[in-house]
Amino acid sequence: MKAPWIAAVAVFASFPLAELGAADEKPTSLVYDTPKEILEMAPRDGKVVKNAPCYVKLEAKDGTTFHIGSPAIGAEVGRFLDLLEYGKNYRFPDAFVAYRKTLPKPGNFGEARGGIQVGISVKGYRLGVAMKNVLKEPIDVMTHTAAPGKPHYDQLTLYVTDSEGVVTKTGFLDEASHPHPKFVSLKPGEVHIESIDLKKWSTVSDFRFKPKAGETYQLFVEYRVPNSQTIRREGRVLASGPAMSRSIPVRYDGEKGFAGLRRE
Repeated sequence: MKAPWIAAVAVFASFPLAELGAADEKPTSLVYDTPKEILEMAPRDGKVVKNAPCYVKLEAKDGTTFHIGSPAIGAEVGRFLDLLEYGKNYRFPDAFVAYRKTLPKPGNFGEARGGIQVGISVKGYRLGVAMKNVLKEPIDVMTHTAAPGKPHYDQLTLYVTDSEGVVTKTGFLDEASHPHPKFVSLKPGEVHIESIDLKKWSTVSDFRFKPKAGETYQLFVEYRVPNSQTIRREGRVLASGPAMSRSIPVRYDGEKGFAGLRRE
């Protein structure tokens, strides 16, 4: 068994120290790896010149560089990094502020099962699925499955009940196989949110929920990791489910998307 300090050095060594400057020199590139640090950074523009698993390197017009992320990033910043495209320009902290505004606030959590609670909310066309670690130790949660064009969610099932009581069950996937599940490690009490665009999914033939303007619906989501995705790194706790959110009432207003309704 490796000593704890050896494991820590191995993780830290994976980060590009050469790009940041030697330990005894002034760093040549600033690093922002928490939501607080990103939100408080001085306004600056940068072009993405490198996408790495735990950080993105950006270069300003004057040639200076800065990094968003590091091996210490949490779930929120990690998901944000997935959206930053190579070669594109972004203004900070505006890009991160705009990203946060697209996230429905977590709520409507169901009963805790398998170490997590699942909650949902809606905002416009966005369905927010929140996964919260309720254990006293870190837990791995499946976030999505890598697929061309947009992420798929093999682990999520959406249940929809219309005003006549008809229930529709649908997943966020297509007929193609996408054997590349992505996971995030959540600390105790930490919440990860997936923001799913229902407008885009409604155009997918295999997605069975086709909302009609003016109609009201009841929605809830079930999280359950497929058996084929349960092979994990040794020594890690996996949230496999099943865990369900509470049901929420919504109204579909066509071009404006969905609006949450008060429970009667």
